[in-house]
Amino acid sequence: MKAFKKFLLPAALVGVLAFAAACGNRDDDAPATGGGAPAGATRIEGGDLQVSLMSMPVSFNLSRNDNASAQFAKQVFETLVHLDYSATDSSLTPIPHLAYDWTIVDPQTVNMTLRSGVYFHNGLPLRASDVKFSLERAAVCPEASVVSNMIESVTVHNDLEFTIHLNIPFVPIINNLGHVIMGIISEESYRENPAHPVGTGPFVFEYIQTDDYVFLTRNDNYWGTPAIVDTLTFRLIPDSNIRVIEADAGNIHISLDIQPPQIRPAEASTTATLMRRDGLAMNYAGFNLVREGTPFADPRVRRAVNYAVDVEAMIDAVFEGAGRPLQGVPLSDVNRDFTPGLVPPMGFNLERARELMAEAGYADGFDATIWYNIPNVARPAMAEVIAAALRQININVTIEGFEWETYLDRTGNFEHDMFLLGWVSVVGDLDYALHPLFHSSNFGPGGNRFGLQSDQLDDLLDRGRVETDPAVRSQIYADAMILLDEYLPMLLLNQTELMVHVNNHVGGFVIHPAGHNSFARVWLYE
Repeated sequence: MKAFKKFLLPAALVGVLAFAAACGNRDDDAPATGGGAPAGATRIEGGDLQVSLMSMPVSFNLSRNDNASAQFAKQVFETLVHLDYSATDSSLTPIPHLAYDWTIVDPQTVNMTLRSGVYFHNGLPLRASDVKFSLERAAVCPEASVVSNMIESVTVHNDLEFTIHLNIPFVPIINNLGHVIMGIISEESYRENPAHPVGTGPFVFEYIQTDDYVFLTRNDNYWGTPAIVDTLTFRLIPDSNIRVIEADAGNIHISLDIQPPQIRPAEASTTATLMRRDGLAMNYAGFNLVREGTPFADPRVRRAVNYAVDVEAMIDAVFEGAGRPLQGVPLSDVNRDFTPGLVPPMGFNLERARELMAEAGYADGFDATIWYNIPNVARPAMAEVIAAALRQININVTIEGFEWETYLDRTGNFEHDMFLLGWVSVVGDLDYALHPLFHSSNFGPGGNRFGLQSDQLDDLLDRGRVETDPAVRSQIYADAMILLDEYLPMLLLNQTELMVHVNNHVGGFVIHPAGHNSFARVWLYE
């Protein structure tokens, strides 16, 4: 049996390092799906769990919504409700967590009661005033705006009871409260030192070695079942190939974000297991509908592009077969609100694509650009496949890559022709899946980088926010997605597959369907 290498922490780092600050989840019932214990292995209590990340967290205090920051936040902070999941259930149904009870008074008012006996890592009790501070802070934080900007204020009644007031009627507020960026922070600790994250979660932040690792310890005073391992170390390993090798060798227990080129070597491993799960994310290529003189303003051209790209072939070429084509709507089919057959997928039909180009007056084609963000590994290859496909209908595509902030700024200003992006239905509700991308109020930087403007669609998305009858609400969103098929503001590509390489000396790990993983119920074998 191979022993795991002990990761030794430099003595000079036994203290908290300051870093820039800006504006857990318990899975007690999660099945033991991670890894595959070697014969004769014995489960141990404790140990140092090593997890590799593709990138370091950008924020440690719930001010950024990138995946690495969410991985960290999931361990240290907790939300009022937990979006429930298991190895076989991706529904993300909200259940009580820090708040054990709530009443929706009306679509703009929610009364909540905190569970008692919950303490922050600094020893202070969780109070309603901390909730007020955290939610009102999130409401004005740009990175949290998608899930929080409907919060007007929070009224504190006593230490455990409070009322959330919304500035618009908003039925899915409970789901949004389960998003990791809505975690609850210790107000006193934040005001004393905003750089040091203090939550109520199963792990306590200790320190960071910049561009190397983040070190957490078990919260032995956790209000629920304490974490199994003693410590949790997030290691930065940008190269996916090295992440696979390190998990195989036993230097890393869990390697996240495995990329398609590493699927075959990971699956061939005898010392680690490649875990795979259909995710809630989808990839798309957006069209600019508002740029002056753009051919993409014509829906026939947009439909022709969708017919011209063989998405299944792209998945095979770029993703090594991981994931599958979107099924006619901009939504992963594992989303609980996905309706099979609602909009039949167009599929690959080059003849029909050429017919539509001719009908639109573009039989001879035109020049266009497609943008992707650097350093995303898959998107340049996706762009190449799309460009090659569009040459068959005489669209001459130039490919350009931009750093992330520049990319967001320029696509938000509608400087593009086409652009590659993705979206994740993180809170398991169709408002989050559709409103940020397609409502005209989110024009440009807000998420609607297509320039799609439709009073009819806006009305449906607005009605979906306030409708309390589930059947009526479901029909509203069905109508919205049928309308989106008519407008077709994007080239529908693929829904993603989450892949994690887990050493066989690990048990209990379950992939989160949106990639926001918890490590509290993970254990090690010796």
